[in-house]
Amino acid sequence: MVTSSFRYRAYGQTAQTNGSSIPTYLGYAGQLVDLSGLLYMRARWYDAATGRFLSRDPAIGDPRIPASLNGDSYAHLNPATNIDPTGLWCFGPGIGGSVAAGKIELFGFSFAGGSARASLSFAVCGGGSAGLNAGFVGSGGAFLGTPNDQGIVPEGAGNVSSGGYVGGGFSGLGSLNATRVSDLSGKFGSQILELGIGDLNGSVDFSHGKNNAGEDVDVITVSPPFASLGIGAAFTQMNTTAITFSYEAGGFVFSQ
Repeated sequence: MVTSSFRYRAYGQTAQTNGSSIPTYLGYAGQLVDLSGLLYMRARWYDAATGRFLSRDPAIGDPRIPASLNGDSYAHLNPATNIDPTGLWCFGPGIGGSVAAGKIELFGFSFAGGSARASLSFAVCGGGSAGLNAGFVGSGGAFLGTPNDQGIVPEGAGNVSSGGYVGGGFSGLGSLNATRVSDLSGKFGSQILELGIGDLNGSVDFSHGKNNAGEDVDVITVSPPFASLGIGAAFTQMNTTAITFSYEAGGFVFSQ
């Protein structure tokens, strides 16, 4: 049963009510409304009275879209045709594989640990000033040895692997502080947990780093059971690099 209804102006000011004088849960654009009247749009608070966010968009604007350079404005200053309902997000399916082996001490010999990982994901991103955009994210890294071994180690400390694992399959990628696919490109530090017995295989990869624009980005990649095959158990910490190819308003973007 409908107990109240509301009509809104373009930027979210209440134009007409039927029942309650103010919304108590979901307001303009279906967003959560605070007792103060502010709207919680995931990444930032929005004030419909002024048509502006209370903080600047953490995403850098695109010079090809002049309205996106105004970090406080809503929906590129055009709420009649644009929306900005979900703050910052990127999600998408992917496929990839990895191999990991921890350091082994055997019969007086030391065998350095190592790992290699690669994945390709299709991501759809939105929110912020970038609007809806989509593209591909390729990510990978490899090392042989640990920082304490004389092995082939990428620049930077923190590469280490324990246990042993080999596997691959389908996965899902997600990020809650990126607005465009190109935000996911850059150098990351990844912590990866992998467990597998045939198709009872799963992995979680949490990556944190700075993208090519110097912004902090967190990415989580999950491979659920029955979506991949693997054998073994390993925890790996390693440096990875991601490159992207995406389509945004105005054309294609390649970032590495």
